[in-house]
Formats: sequence, C-alpha cells, structure tokens
Amino acid sequence: MFKRFGLVALVAVMLVACGKSYTPKEVADNFFKAVQAKNFDEANKFATPKGIEAVGQLKDFTKADPASVKFNFVVAEPVITGDSATVKYTNEGVEKTARLKKVDGDWLIDVTIEDLLGDAGAPVETPMEPVVEPTADAQSDTTKK
Repeated sequence: MFKRFGLVALVAVMLVACGKSYTPKEVADNFFKAVQAKNFDEANKFATPKGIEAVGQLKDFTKADPASVKFNFVVAEPVITGDSATVKYTNEGVEKTARLKKVDGDWLIDVTIEDLLGDAGAPVETPMEPVVEPTADAQSDTTKK
C-alpha cells in the first residue's frame, strides 16, 4: 500500500515539476488577460525577452499616465505555421496582430511596445512652426491698445 502511494506521489511530483506547456491560444489569452489586469509580472511569464522589454515599457507608461492606457483585449484564434504563429487581437476596437514563437519547446508572445499601445506608445512628432516676426503694422496695432 505504501509503495503504491509512494509511486503515485513520485509521478505527481514529476508531472508538476515538468510544468505545463501552453498552446499559442492559451499563451495569447493569458498574456493579454495579465496585461489587462495590469499584472505585468504574470504577463512576462508568457513573453519572449523582446516581449518582456515591451511589458516593462508598458508598465512605466501606465504608471506615468494611468488614465490614458485602457485595455479591453479580445483575442482571436492563432494561425500556426511551424514554430511561429500570429494572433489577431483588438484593444478598444483597434485590430492588431501579435507574433508568437516557440522557444525551447514553449510558445511565447513576441510583442513590442508599439504592438501593445499602437500610436499611443509612439513618440509624437510635432512640426515646428516657423517663427514669424510681427510686421510694422502689427507692432503699431499693439502699441495703440
């Protein structure tokens, strides 16, 4: 009896130690759910090093201006091609595509900050207005007032 219990316990420990291998859909769902919950440490578990960097930037961006970052992700079924996959997702009605890839046998999401924030994460370039000196007429108008 004790031998059988010991064998069952050993098998259970081995299964837990091996960890779970997630499908691309599970990785995408878990990643976006974690981001939506602003649980960035959890999101990192499903990301490549590039994705972890993006999550860090997103965390900083969210801390700096929490009201401007809104997440409402809807994730579609991934398209798998060998050791890579793509998954379409929407956030606040804007459709984007994320890449996933197999790293050491595990699927991980490979996103950038632009993938996560779109235009909100890109630097804003404002064109410089030329400096125009007031004409003599405009100067005299201001001195009359």
